[in-house]
Amino acid sequence: MLRETFALCVVVALAAAFSIQPVTSQTNVAVLYEGARLISGDGSAPINDSAFLVENGTIVTVGRKGAVTAPRGAGRVNLTGKTVMPTLIDAHGHPGFQRGLTYSADNFTRENIVDDLNRALYFGVAAVQSQGIEKGDVTYQIRADQEAGKIGGARLRIAGRGIGAPNAGPGGAAYAGIAYEVTTEDQARKAVQEVAARKVNLVKIWVDDRNGRAPRLSPDLFRAVIDEGHKHGLQVNAHVFYHTDAVDLVNAGVDALVHLVRDKEMDDALVASVVQHNVYVNPNLSPERARSNEANLSVRRTAASSEAAARRRWGRRAT
Repeated sequence: MLRETFALCVVVALAAAFSIQPVTSQTNVAVLYEGARLISGDGSAPINDSAFLVENGTIVTVGRKGAVTAPRGAGRVNLTGKTVMPTLIDAHGHPGFQRGLTYSADNFTRENIVDDLNRALYFGVAAVQSQGIEKGDVTYQIRADQEAGKIGGARLRIAGRGIGAPNAGPGGAAYAGIAYEVTTEDQARKAVQEVAARKVNLVKIWVDDRNGRAPRLSPDLFRAVIDEGHKHGLQVNAHVFYHTDAVDLVNAGVDALVHLVRDKEMDDALVASVVQHNVYVNPNLSPERARSNEANLSVRRTAASSEAAARRRWGRRAT
């Protein structure tokens, strides 16, 4: 959960490469931040005893302390002993259901969701993507209030109600009755149209049989969801378990797999297809097979990035 996952974050996290919006200062003046260990997030080595200048809400210069010149009248902030890094993104969360040691539908209130978002931002998380387990209007209202500048916290992104086969949606008791249950292409497309009309940030589907308790979402149905989502300019994220489903989803144009394959090790063909189609993956951090799949994907993506960099440098295919 958010309260545990990001507790290991560094002391200070200021928005940079992966933030939803630029770093903002309280006034539109220049501020020079000095002394921190700066991790830029672009793969370069950290800068110890760094300095970076923020002007009108944007980081404009980064370097070592003493090498960055601030304009006259600029503010100065001493960050000695702290670490600055790009803010984090929680790409797969379900805010609002946990309160203290309880996890239930009764906890899904505006107050508790906002509390989760504030806590996430405190630990350096700039945005939280809620993945299709959202009841009523509350998340839409919170998102609108954030966009209007009425409330803060990590920026909330929503999928509204996710889509799956009957009884194939989210499995916990806290989530009962939330997901669309579809059995025809017309129902699948209508579900997408309804969430699109509410201007969700993406569409979420559950594809597997949920450990045997439900039918799998058939390829004709998830293809209809993907097609309809793309017609509305929305990415489609899929909760996946089985290797065969992942193969079909990637070929159908899914934008993200919200878990890695967990019934077997992903074969080379699937890994290559995920990389080729630029499918975003939320890896599982604990199962042994998922760790193996994550490592395999990481190697392929690193190789692809290295080849792309070589092409940019040398203007030809790397060999």
